[in-house]
Amino acid sequence: EDYDIGTNDLKSPGAANPFSAIGFQFNQSTTWSMIGNRTLQETYQLTTVGNGLYGTDVVALGPNPSAVLSSGRQSLVADEENQGVHGSLILGGYDKSRLTDNGVTFGIPNNDPSVLSAQVQSITASNTLIGDAILLSGNITATVDSDLPYIYLPNSACKKFETAFGLSWDASRELYLLNDTVHGKLRESNPSISISLGQSASKTVNVSLPYQAFDLQVTQPIAENGTNYFPLRCSSNASQYVLGRAFLQETYLLVDYEKSNFSLSQAQFNDRSDIVTIDHSSSGPVSNTTSTASSGASLSRGAIA
Repeated sequence: EDYDIGTNDLKSPGAANPFSAIGFQFNQSTTWSMIGNRTLQETYQLTTVGNGLYGTDVVALGPNPSAVLSSGRQSLVADEENQGVHGSLILGGYDKSRLTDNGVTFGIPNNDPSVLSAQVQSITASNTLIGDAILLSGNITATVDSDLPYIYLPNSACKKFETAFGLSWDASRELYLLNDTVHGKLRESNPSISISLGQSASKTVNVSLPYQAFDLQVTQPIAENGTNYFPLRCSSNASQYVLGRAFLQETYLLVDYEKSNFSLSQAQFNDRSDIVTIDHSSSGPVSNTTSTASSGASLSRGAIA
């Protein structure tokens, strides 16, 4: 089953869909190896379900199609589409110029290192339709997951979002929609949402999300014309709280599997890079200022792709 890219949902490998973005076309790859269909989103038991076609392939990252990445110990993903800056993936290090250091880390469970869970202390907003607003108060634990486009929050928080941003729930499309009048007012006032994260209220990091990160449109086959929607969904229980791509667009995620922790920082958008290699076997990180383009046949450890 192909998810329509118009809703910013998952897109499984498949032939081109005339009503959505092309996505990855496995039938045009000479190195694709089929694994089979698997059910998606089982981890959170969310209401939206479907099947994804899984397989393996040989891919390259960056401008050089022959580039080879070393495995490294750490990885970083930054999705910065709304700022006009390309996202980046770094193995074995991080880009010091693209984050605001805060000293806050979160632990990774030993029994499931694929799960990145962060404690959300509060969510506030400014310049909304009702002015400043407290959208979430009280600690919840949310999974950071780039597979999902939405932010999943408790029903009580979603109700406050509805009031502050003039959202209307469309049960048939399972989307929060905005009419043109509300959409225009929000674009004019340009509200921002601040998410406070930390293992305790005394030591937190605040990630600020502009309205632009939530200003999306759904197209065919979900809607005939571009329809404004807000990437928020309500969770049925505490195991479903998720910070998806809407959150990661403004966030720098750094994962250190050797130390079993990760950090979340406000992303910085600029044209330079300062790649820092993380090597726990040495006395400390080594900083190498590196351009984002590479002309060699391979990327060294800690290089950007």
